[in-house]
Amino acid sequence: MKMPFVLAAAAVALAACGEASEPASAPAPKPAAPAAPALTAAGPFQATKTGVGAVTDQTRFDMGALEKAFPGARAETTFLVTPDNMVAVLSLSGENGLIVDVVEKNMLNRVGLINVLGGPVVGPGGEKIGALRSETSFTDAQCEAGKGQNYMTRTLCRRADDPNTTYVFKGKGPSAKIVAIRWLAPGEALPDASLAPVYNDGRKVR
Repeated sequence: MKMPFVLAAAAVALAACGEASEPASAPAPKPAAPAAPALTAAGPFQATKTGVGAVTDQTRFDMGALEKAFPGARAETTFLVTPDNMVAVLSLSGENGLIVDVVEKNMLNRVGLINVLGGPVVGPGGEKIGALRSETSFTDAQCEAGKGQNYMTRTLCRRADDPNTTYVFKGKGPSAKIVAIRWLAPGEALPDASLAPVYNDGRKVR
């Protein structure tokens, strides 16, 4: 009898038909793009006689060099408007309230002025943005009243062994607060302005 052979052949045919009817498997989903790293400001960055953190008067005045010196920060081109002209500024911002404006050194493609307005930057005595003068070691002999329109409500303090770094306090007396740490390259005489940078179209940065 040929029945077993016929049944076996039919079973094979049904199996093949079943395989053909199975839907094709869906392509594997593409891996998701990695999330952007969190913006983070390393620190604290030390304000010293030679600069702030790794930035000195030998640091190139360009975005890449400054972003490398302040890891995780973002730099953008801005300008400081003075009565005479517009001065190039690179404004950096990052986590932990990092706000730094850097001014070019007399068109030499080097850093001439660093103005710290916020973030993890500290002076040799632990001075930082927001600290009260009573919390610092500055004496009356090391401080003077600000002059001119931009600093008339400020107190400017410097140490004799570090004339390049100025601690700008808002107000007077023990309750005055540090609102900026300002470093000027040796021998430079850059505009003594409030350093409120603007974009090329005149919009304020902050």
